[in-house]
Amino acid sequence: MNAEQLIWTARQFYLDDVEQPYQWTDQFLLRFLNEAEKEACRRQRLIEDEATAAVCEITMVSGTATYTVDNRVLLVDRIRLSDGSELTKKTTEELYEESSVWRSATGTPTLYVQNNQTILVNPTPDDDDDGDTLYLSVWRLPLVDMTIDLSPEINPEYHESLLEWVAFRAYQMRDEETYNPDRAGSHLSLFNERFGTPLPAGVREHQKRSPKRLRLRPRPYITNIAVDEDSDWG
Repeated sequence: MNAEQLIWTARQFYLDDVEQPYQWTDQFLLRFLNEAEKEACRRQRLIEDEATAAVCEITMVSGTATYTVDNRVLLVDRIRLSDGSELTKKTTEELYEESSVWRSATGTPTLYVQNNQTILVNPTPDDDDDGDTLYLSVWRLPLVDMTIDLSPEINPEYHESLLEWVAFRAYQMRDEETYNPDRAGSHLSLFNERFGTPLPAGVREHQKRSPKRLRLRPRPYITNIAVDEDSDWG
């Protein structure tokens, strides 16, 4: 369904708002729908990308170790060079443990550190690497906000679940005809069941910095996309 169809579904089955004049305008509901998709992506890995050049390609500059990552990127999963070799993710603490002078090393990068919306590669690229490309595989937010004729970018399986957030935000509006905290809370609970609860900002920033670890314990089979905090974004 596109945004127009989703908004009509929200009016019919979530908001009881099918008679004009509507209690909630299309403009408000479209805004809430865009919020919902972004919130779902922040809570779960829903959009993986390694093909969008504007998001997934960074040109190296000789003598420059730190590069800004597109603000739609939630997590850098992998980085490779044009020859196919993959950089190993580290923390700055690990790099200092290995060498106190790691920052002065130059040459073709073999390691990277993610800090918020930047990546630092090491060794620092030299003249031989100038102009070469870093290819990122990332988990990200939608590329653009939906207009009325566009569909959510996430898998269609989850489209209608976004309407729980739309209803939550609609019933939160401070108007005597629309404000209903009980209904708002009920719809938020259903959204949380589907996509999980939000992680604290500090936890999410820690996940960006932390190298991926191999898990050896078996994973339980789950039917819901939401998972426990230990397994989310690991």
